[in-house]
Amino acid sequence: MKRPVLAVLDSEAGYAVSFMEYINRQNKAPFEVRAFTDPEQLRIFLLQHRAAIVLVSEKDCKEEIREWTGGSVMVLTEQRRGRKPNSVFKYQAASEVMRDVMRLYGAEEESRSDASYVREEPGSGFLKRRVRIIGVFSPIGRCMKTAFAMALGQCLAAKKPTVLLNMESCPAYEEIMHTEYETDLGEAIYHIRNEERHPASRILPLMQSIGDMDYLPPFRSMRELCAVSEEEWEQLIGVLEHASTYESIVLDLGEIPLMMPGLLQLCDVIYMPVRQDYTAKAKIRSFLERPLQEDGKDSAVQIGDVIEERLRRLTLSDDVLPLSGDRWFESLPYSRLGRYAEECIMRDQL
Repeated sequence: MKRPVLAVLDSEAGYAVSFMEYINRQNKAPFEVRAFTDPEQLRIFLLQHRAAIVLVSEKDCKEEIREWTGGSVMVLTEQRRGRKPNSVFKYQAASEVMRDVMRLYGAEEESRSDASYVREEPGSGFLKRRVRIIGVFSPIGRCMKTAFAMALGQCLAAKKPTVLLNMESCPAYEEIMHTEYETDLGEAIYHIRNEERHPASRILPLMQSIGDMDYLPPFRSMRELCAVSEEEWEQLIGVLEHASTYESIVLDLGEIPLMMPGLLQLCDVIYMPVRQDYTAKAKIRSFLERPLQEDGKDSAVQIGDVIEERLRRLTLSDDVLPLSGDRWFESLPYSRLGRYAEECIMRDQL
C-alpha cells in the first residue's frame, strides 16, 4: 500500500521542489510529497488521485482548491505571528513545517471517523515489513547500555526507518544533546491515556531526530516515569509498531524490567551488557532467576527461562567509546562500539 499523498503548491518552484526532495528522502516520512508550481497542474492531478493533504502557498491559495480535493487544505504563510487557523509558517526548516502540518492534521483526524492517515484498525495500516522490537537492558549499572542502544539505533536507521524509546529514570539527554525539549514521553503517554481514536497522528509529530534515527525525548521526571503502567507502555509500543512506517523499534529499557519484566516478552532480541566482576554476575543471576509475574502474581516460570533464546549477553570495554564528549551520541555509530553494533545487526539479521 502506498503512502498517503501530501501535495504542495507553490509558484516559487525552488521551495516546492526542495521541500518535496527533502521529505521524500526521509524513508520514515508518513506521506509521499508531490510538488506543483501551477494550480492547473494540481487540479489535473487531483482529478485522478487523492491527496490526504494539500499544502498551498498563501499567494497561490484560491477558494476553488477546496473543491478539488476531499483532503485537508492548509496554507503556507509568510507570517510567523498572527497566522490564521490551518496555516503553517513557510520559512522554517522542512522538518518543522512537516511537524506543524502533522499537528494540524492530527487535530482534524480526531474529529473525523474516516481518517485517511495511518489507520490503526486491523488490516488497514501501512503495508510494511515485519517490525523488529529490540530491547537493551541490564540489571547492572555502568555497563554502556545507553551508549550501545544509541549506537545500535543509529546503525539500524541507516538501513531502515528506526525509532528509539529511552525508559531510563535519569537519561540526561538535554545535557548530552545540548538542547532543551519542549515536550517528552509524557505527552505521548497522555495521548495514550486519553484513549484517542488516532494517537499516532498526535505522537509521531513529537519525534526528534539524531541522524536518520527518530526518538521521543525521555521523561525528565522519575515520578512521571514510574507512574506509567505496563499496559500503557505496551500501547505506546503498539502504536509505533502498527500505526507508523517504522520497521525497527529500539527500547533502552532502563530499570523498567525490574518492575515490569513482561515488557521483555515484547522484544524479538534482548541485548544485555554485562560485566565480569563477582557482584555484576550475582545481580544478573538474581534477575534471571526471578519468577515471572503474571497478573500481579509470581509465576513458577523464571524470567531467564522465558527470554533465554532471545538474550544476547554483551561484554563491552570503555575503549570502544568515542574519546570526545562533543556531539557524543552522534559520533557513536563511527566508533568501535558502532562497528560492534553493526556486527550484532548482521549476526541477528536485524
